[in-house]
Amino acid sequence: MGDVLRTLARDDAATALCLSMHSHLVAAQVWRRKAGMDADDVFVPDGAVSLVRPAGVWHPIWNTVRRALEIVGGSGFARSSDLERLQRDVTGALFHPLPRARQAIFSGRVALGWDPAG
Repeated sequence: MGDVLRTLARDDAATALCLSMHSHLVAAQVWRRKAGMDADDVFVPDGAVSLVRPAGVWHPIWNTVRRALEIVGGSGFARSSDLERLQRDVTGALFHPLPRARQAIFSGRVALGWDPAG
């Protein structure tokens, strides 16, 4: 691991990607804490709130994983890579429990204090 970090330290593009990845990770952590969620609670069903939570936290999580894949390159897509599994999990969140467009409408209605079912 030390060799990888030394190589990255000499690569300005990788350094910038690392900063971007870290920024997205911090954003996801802050959003999760602000919403009062434990890491395991992001997709736990508890009514309307559980359907709004993924909308706020998904984007920074997706960007964190995407930047990590950019940093490590093709090896991050190997089945043996933890990043490959994370990418599948995060991508699956687009369809769980609502597709992205429906999620946006639902979350907007909740934010406005309207009946989320319409």
